[in-house]
Amino acid sequence: MVTGQFREIELIDKDTEDWLASWREKEIQYTSFAEKLYGIAAHYAEDFHNPLQKVIEEYMIGQPLKTDFLNQALATIKKKRKAFEKIFQDAIEMKEIDETNCAEDLSYLFSGFLDGLSTLYFEKSQEERNQLYRQAVTYFLKGVLPR
Repeated sequence: MVTGQFREIELIDKDTEDWLASWREKEIQYTSFAEKLYGIAAHYAEDFHNPLQKVIEEYMIGQPLKTDFLNQALATIKKKRKAFEKIFQDAIEMKEIDETNCAEDLSYLFSGFLDGLSTLYFEKSQEERNQLYRQAVTYFLKGVLPR
């Protein structure tokens, strides 16, 4: 079944590349660190209109994973997190957030926020989820912005 898994990961990787390309187009409209975080969170929330996202999650959970497939899947997952990391690294370099922060660590935390909210897909409307994503970013920012 490895062949099927690798076809699936190619589909997932293509979807991720499309998501990242779409984000890069949107990112230019945001000038500050906070605007970029709100923007990428909204972009992330919008992705749940994409039915492939749920299929991917269900597939990943239900499959016995081979090491090669797992490594490829993790590399694909990390691509989105790298977009978050770039936002944090840029903010550190521009002194918008404390330079003692680690961009990679912040990207893990931020990703955890967004991933955790994705569990509300079946419980909340899109409008309610969008509001919760904005609220999560607000709470996140209060923890990293200088006082």
